[in-house]
Amino acid sequence: MCGIFGYLGPGPLAPPVIASVHALQQHRGPDDKGSWSGAMRSGLWLTMAFQRLAIIDHGKIVFKQ
Repeated sequence: MCGIFGYLGPGPLAPPVIASVHALQQHRGPDDKGSWSGAMRSGLWLTMAFQRLAIIDHGKIVFKQ
């Protein structure tokens, strides 16, 4: 399962806070992580962070026509 975090507030989140979010979400997906922050037209800041779990199915798939 992947983990997604969002924050909308008066300023951007500090890098140590984002690192803490990633540490809390690490069990949700160890394969990849990322974050983004940006100012919105309203003057508020949006910060998004994610943890990704790559699902690899090693089962055999048979397609019949």
